[in-house]
Amino acid sequence: TSSLMVSTIQDVIPFFALLVILFYSSEIVWRSRDRRMDSIEDTTPADRRAIFVARLLTLAFLALILVVVSCLLGMITQLVSGVPEIEWNTYALLFYYLYGPLVVAAVVVLSIQNAIAGKYPGLLAATVIVVLCGTSLGTSAGITHPLVRFIHPVPVPLFEMNGYGAYATAFHWQMVYWLSAACLLILVSGRLGSTRSRHSFRGVYPACMVVFLLSGGYIVYQHDFRHPTPSGESVNDWKQAYEQQFKRYEGMDQPAITDVKTNIRLHPEQQRYEVQGEYELVNRSHADIDSLLIYISQESELESMRLRRPATMRAEGRYGHYWFRLKEPLRPGDTTRMTFSFRSGWSPFRGHTAFNSIIGNGTFIRISN
Repeated sequence: TSSLMVSTIQDVIPFFALLVILFYSSEIVWRSRDRRMDSIEDTTPADRRAIFVARLLTLAFLALILVVVSCLLGMITQLVSGVPEIEWNTYALLFYYLYGPLVVAAVVVLSIQNAIAGKYPGLLAATVIVVLCGTSLGTSAGITHPLVRFIHPVPVPLFEMNGYGAYATAFHWQMVYWLSAACLLILVSGRLGSTRSRHSFRGVYPACMVVFLLSGGYIVYQHDFRHPTPSGESVNDWKQAYEQQFKRYEGMDQPAITDVKTNIRLHPEQQRYEVQGEYELVNRSHADIDSLLIYISQESELESMRLRRPATMRAEGRYGHYWFRLKEPLRPGDTTRMTFSFRSGWSPFRGHTAFNSIIGNGTFIRISN
């Protein structure tokens, strides 16, 4: 299908496009110096920004050719595979979701090449930056923040039913951030230009800087504060501490859930849902139970939880556990009920889990998670 071909193109083409951008950017920037024409070029009244933009347009045109050829190959593959239904609007998405980041990459690579004296040192520095900020090697090295990942802002494939879903919103913010950064790099690249050029662009600097700071601040707020996720190292530390504290309760008698009643409210536009429910708990063991240990996933926000018998509750907030100390133990065969309510959601700036994620036109929820 067209969606499958577009997803494949997004996975494969960026790597080859980056190689083309790296190679040709080095040739374009250093071509006049290699041919010893730079002294003549420097005597011309051409603005440095104009030269930078001309080089950028060359690289952008090369990236455009790669995207167009990829679309044509994808359509040919569909026809050869017996799938003649070509979705033109789906392929058109590549000119924004793929071509946009490639243009930003071209600006970054050109800026690095201009800033570093020496053809090969500049090429090496640009390659290192691109590899760390635009490939899976950088992800493996722990470079995952959206403020520095400018090649693959969309972390999911194009879904047949839902497109990019809420991830499109996160992509829009990242493109605003990186396009404003690209504009700043273009302006800075002409710092040796004429006074007239500087004066003509005087109002553009603060405008680009304001957009850059506001969009970057919003991304940081969504990614690091509103929907924080611990790093891999901190997750391992958490698991170790969790096991040390709760391993001893592994064999503790707990009541069995024999009946469940829930009322679930879905909010697709906000990627969240709310649950109000009631459990029937029965002591099926042969001993009295005076303590209940309840776990709430860290992806959920607990609003209330109550037992239908006298008890005191103590929270183990860091681990998502709650202790209920019963004033009268639950005898074998005794029954009690527990009511609860919580909300759960996800952010496109952080990603979703395979279960319990709300989307616009379809949802699968497994409350046991």
